[in-house]
Amino acid sequence: MASLFTFWVAGIRKNGKKGHYNGDVSVIKGKPVYQGKSRSIITNPYLIVEILSKSTLTYDLGAKRQQYEKMDTVQEIVFVNPFDREVVVCRRTEQANAWLEITYSKPDEDIKIDEYQVRLNDIFANLPEE
Repeated sequence: MASLFTFWVAGIRKNGKKGHYNGDVSVIKGKPVYQGKSRSIITNPYLIVEILSKSTLTYDLGAKRQQYEKMDTVQEIVFVNPFDREVVVCRRTEQANAWLEITYSKPDEDIKIDEYQVRLNDIFANLPEE
């Protein structure tokens, strides 16, 4: 059975604004919808993953997250924090402008992302111990 998802490395058009964001991973459900004639900026991300760094942490969790949440096609935003070895999954709810935020920090926890599960240990398996 063919996958309904496509993992994409492309810019994500800002909602109603000029310019774009560069998410670390974008997942599209179905076919990509491009901005104009561009083949490097999409307008229909379904799931966005951001790997937090010390230099972008505040921006990613603040202004960038708020803009992602305004995009109609975005259903989940995943923030991977390698410093605290935790993952935050933000999931759109059926209520307008309401998002569910779940923080996973126990090594043996299963993280639910869309319809898939991955163990927290597996995400950080190759990081050196501090």
